[in-house]
Amino acid sequence: MNLRFKRTKKTDPTHLDPETSDQPAISKVAKKNNPGMRFIGLVLRIFAFLIPLALIGAAVPYAIMQSSNVLQPFFKAANFTVNGSSTAFSTLKKEPTLRKDANNMTNVLIVGIDTRAKGSKLLNTDTIILASYNHRTNEVAMISFPRDLNVNYPNTPSIGKINATYAYGEMRKDGGGIEYLRQLIESISGQKIQYHVMVDLKGFTTIIDLLGGVDVNVDTAFTGDYPTETYGWTTVTFKKGVVHMNGNKALQYARIRHAYPYSEASDFARAKRQQKVIQAVIDKATKVDTLQNTKKIFEILGAVAQNIKINRVTPEDIEAGLMILKDKGKPVSYSMVLDPAAGGYGRLIKRGAGYLYTLEPTAGKNNWSQVKSFIKDYAAAPGLVTLKSPIYVYNNGKDNYNSAFSNMSNRYYYADFRNGGSQKNLPKTGVYNIGGSKSATAAQYLANTYKIPLQTVDDTVSVPKPKGAAIVIVLGK
Repeated sequence: MNLRFKRTKKTDPTHLDPETSDQPAISKVAKKNNPGMRFIGLVLRIFAFLIPLALIGAAVPYAIMQSSNVLQPFFKAANFTVNGSSTAFSTLKKEPTLRKDANNMTNVLIVGIDTRAKGSKLLNTDTIILASYNHRTNEVAMISFPRDLNVNYPNTPSIGKINATYAYGEMRKDGGGIEYLRQLIESISGQKIQYHVMVDLKGFTTIIDLLGGVDVNVDTAFTGDYPTETYGWTTVTFKKGVVHMNGNKALQYARIRHAYPYSEASDFARAKRQQKVIQAVIDKATKVDTLQNTKKIFEILGAVAQNIKINRVTPEDIEAGLMILKDKGKPVSYSMVLDPAAGGYGRLIKRGAGYLYTLEPTAGKNNWSQVKSFIKDYAAAPGLVTLKSPIYVYNNGKDNYNSAFSNMSNRYYYADFRNGGSQKNLPKTGVYNIGGSKSATAAQYLANTYKIPLQTVDDTVSVPKPKGAAIVIVLGK
């Protein structure tokens, strides 16, 4: 099915009230019985699936085809008209699936831009995140690419910062910036991207305000100067702990550069804060009170339509996403930044040469082989890559044990593998998860990789439990 959107007369979606608009009022009975109204609630639930900002926008055409009368006020507010046949949804596959790669991963590129400044032409990108959904484990792994990363722009000899890739693509072809950036991210990450989305930050603040603000857990207290729209500066302070933020405050928290302590002034700290705000939006959008507020849902959909551009998404993709939410529940999310600390300080990324601050692969300029391998592992097993607790390995009669341990610890260099040696009364060969839910998928991944059993841990098993350990591996004959 192909849906074509075109602009109509502008209105203000943030002031739309479906109950007082020119459209007929929607009775409580109609809300209850109309499948379109139920779908509006499901649209917001997509915030919790994969990259919520991408699929929530894509869900709009699906909902409109289910109940065009109910959502007509939304489309008036969103400045869109729809051309398409509602009967086209009868052709949907009975079991639709999201597009994915050979490793059973669905990858989404999220790009953040800022058009608040007067005369902005959507040039440099403020946020670049690759989100990977693992269909086997129901996990989402988000990785941010620092704006100072030096890259070779696709199909050219030119080298420059990654945040200028979109602008470079626009210069080569009007409207081709996002596709050009997608090509670049695929080339340096090694991941095939199935969907991509561009989010305007001014719309992001509107959505947060419509949600009534979000609660963000601030890890480190800091103070800094933030630019105003009148080209001045304002001082902002964030205290440690859970902080309730409106849209403007959340944007300041995510984007501020001039901050003290210095650790919060880095681009890497900004990227981590951006991911925390995204997660806070997901959490707030999926709360029951949000899903039951019809007016708020319409207003949020209006802001989404105005400020989010998506592509490659079909009604079948939306149906597939809803099925995943229904069958598997909300995915577990992980986040990290591709900074010099990723994989061990300086192992993957280092500071580039020259006076200006840049970053480049440790393996050499434009040599992304190590980065690709790391991102592949992170997408497949984020619980292992981000695990902070040690993994102990014991010898229970394994031939060439030292060699086996060395190969294992070198292969997963980013994890804290420790040699437990030989002990009496060791349990049978297997992987033992003693760290609870935080290390469950990592334990399963190691068991599958080395083709050894994932053993049950209970009172009948005398497995060693070193202090602070998350996983114990016993190697035997």
